[in-house]
Amino acid sequence: MKQPSPVLTHAITLILKPLIRLLLRNGIAFNALSELLKKLYVDVAESDFQLDGKKQSTSRIAILTGLNRKEVARARGLNDLDLSAMTQQFNRAARVVSGWVRDPDFHTTKGQVAELEPRDFDTLVKRYSGDIPLAAISDELLHVGAVKLLPNGKLKLLKNAYIPSNDTDEKLRILGTDVSDLIHTIEHNILNKSPALFQRKVAYNAIATEDMPLLKEQLHQRSQQYLEELDELLSRYDKDNNPDITGTETNRIGLGIYYFEETDND
Repeated sequence: MKQPSPVLTHAITLILKPLIRLLLRNGIAFNALSELLKKLYVDVAESDFQLDGKKQSTSRIAILTGLNRKEVARARGLNDLDLSAMTQQFNRAARVVSGWVRDPDFHTTKGQVAELEPRDFDTLVKRYSGDIPLAAISDELLHVGAVKLLPNGKLKLLKNAYIPSNDTDEKLRILGTDVSDLIHTIEHNILNKSPALFQRKVAYNAIATEDMPLLKEQLHQRSQQYLEELDELLSRYDKDNNPDITGTETNRIGLGIYYFEETDND
């Protein structure tokens, strides 16, 4: 397997850093991501890198991905539900909450989830979080509102599932679609496919802080106006909006606009 170029390695680093920040803020531990990446590497190798006229074999996928045959076979047998379960399994905070809910050692005599003394919570954390310190787990669960510290010093479980933040599902769906669209466009252009897809940006590196509010407002207004113009244009050609339009195949097309900023300290 050829070595990646330093330019590609640097580009991947720039892509992954903000993604890793987002993953950590949403409680996705490294092991869960690692399992997901194995599955995706195998899926892409199987679907996009077949030799003409040949069925993709476990051995060839292992060569392409760098995984061993056992890992490839395991990944090929996983489905989305398996991956979801792994995300729960490897997230230590989720495991602590799950253990609290399921383990009768931390229930009342009536079988209800008990309010725990600090020493009992310490036992729970040691049993279900592996080597993660007690303070780190308790701080995280208190931070997300999964646990409440009572006046008597006991800890009370407020949620039967670990939810690392407020409901941001829609924003996360946008993350998936928008970033995927951008990477698909860039990949298309890197591979020199013709015709090239439109890919442009404008940026300046020495904007005074005092001018930022005005420029942000101007960029927002002009971008919104342009997007509304594009929406009106595209809607005229959309078969869902215009059933009388002829043609058999349909396509998804679009143009995205996003704003970014960073200080000299970023």
